[in-house]
Amino acid sequence: MLLMFEAVLRRLQPFAQEFTKIGKNVYLVGGAVRNLLLERPVEDYDFTTDALPEEVQGHFKRVIATGLRHGTVTVLFQGDSYEVTTFRIDGDYTDGRRPDSVEFTPSLEEDLKRRDFTINALALDLVSGELIDHHGGKADLKDGVLRAIGVPGQRFDEDALRLLRLFRFASQLGFRIDASTLAAVPSRRSKLASVSRERVREELAKSVAGLYPGLALAPLFEMGFLADVFAPMTLKGLSSSTFKRLEGLAPDLRWSVWLTLSCPKDRSQWDQALRRLTFSNADIAAFLGPAKALDLLTSSGQTLELAKPLVSVWGSRDRVATGLAYLEALESEGFWIDTSGLKKELARVASSSDPIFLSELAVDGKDLLAAGIPTGPLVGQILRELQKVVWNNPSLNSAETLRKLAPTLR
Repeated sequence: MLLMFEAVLRRLQPFAQEFTKIGKNVYLVGGAVRNLLLERPVEDYDFTTDALPEEVQGHFKRVIATGLRHGTVTVLFQGDSYEVTTFRIDGDYTDGRRPDSVEFTPSLEEDLKRRDFTINALALDLVSGELIDHHGGKADLKDGVLRAIGVPGQRFDEDALRLLRLFRFASQLGFRIDASTLAAVPSRRSKLASVSRERVREELAKSVAGLYPGLALAPLFEMGFLADVFAPMTLKGLSSSTFKRLEGLAPDLRWSVWLTLSCPKDRSQWDQALRRLTFSNADIAAFLGPAKALDLLTSSGQTLELAKPLVSVWGSRDRVATGLAYLEALESEGFWIDTSGLKKELARVASSSDPIFLSELAVDGKDLLAAGIPTGPLVGQILRELQKVVWNNPSLNSAETLRKLAPTLR
C-alpha cells in the first residue's frame, strides 16, 4: 500500500466494508487516484463497483438514483455522499458525446479501458489498498505525459469533449502530450460543434485557470479551436513569454489580458462571445471590468487627470488593485506605456478620501430638484458635471457650493 493512500483508505474503510458484506468490490477511480498519486488536492471522489445498481440500492438505506441509465447511484452513508457506478462497457457514441447504451460487466479491466486518458484509468482497491493500473497510468504520471487509452482517434470520436479535456489537463498539470494522442486532435476539430456551450465553457475556464494556461491556449489557437469557439472574432496568437506572464495573474484577470491582447479590434464583440459560451453576468463583469480603462486610455491621452475617471469607470476603490495589475500586464507586453506616472496616481487616488463616485458628492438628485433643476435627464447630466468639478477640486464638494454651481451647468 502506498503511503499517500493511507489516510483515504482509513476514511473509506467503513464504506468499502459494506460492499464486502454482500460479496462485492468497490474501487476509488479516476481523478481522485490521480491526484492522490500526485499529492494534489482531491475535489471529487468517484467509485466503481461490480455490484449492480439494484444491489447497491437494496443494501444501503439511503440511495439516490442519480444516473441509473448509466449505472450511477449516490449513496448517503455516515454523513457523506458517494457516487458509485457499476462496471460497464459503453455502446456506440452516435452523438459524439455519450454512449447510446451501456452494458454492465463484472470486469474492472473492461470498465477502465473505456476511459479517456491513462492517468485517469487508475483504480484503488479500498479493501486491500492495491493500485490497479492496466494502462501504464502511474508511469505516465511519473513521466508527465498525457496519453489516450488505446487508439486516440477512437477515444476522441466517442466523446468530442475529450479534445478540450486533453488541453485542460495539460494546463492544470503541466504535462506534455503524447505524440500519437496529439496527432489525432486537429482532424477532429469540427466534432467540437457537438459539445454543448456549457461544457466548452467549463473546460476553457479550467484551462485558463490552470497553472500553465499557455499549454492549453497556445495549441487550441494554433489548431483553430479558439477561432471556432470565439467566431466571428479574429484572434491573434500570443508568445510563450506572454503566457508565462499570464501564469502570475488571477484567473479572471487572465481573461481580461488574453482578450485584450488576442482580439483588441473586436472589443465590441467580447461581451456577446462570452455570453454565447454561457459565462455568468458576474464572470463577464469580472473579465471585462479592467478593460473599461481602454476607452479612456485610447481617447484621452496620457495625463494624471485620468486617474479619477479611471477609478470611477472601474466602479470601486477595491477594484483599483486589479485594474493596476491589468495595466501592468499590458505595459509588460508593450500594448500600453505609462508615460505620465498614471499608475502611481491611481494608487494614490484609491487610498485617498477624495470624492470620486457620484455617491460621494455632497448633493444628489433631490438636492438639484430643490435647487430648481427640472426633473429629467438634465439632473443626471449635471450630477456628472459636478462630479468632474470635484475631481479637479475636491474642496468644492460641499452641499452649499454645489447647489449654487448646479444652475450654471444647465
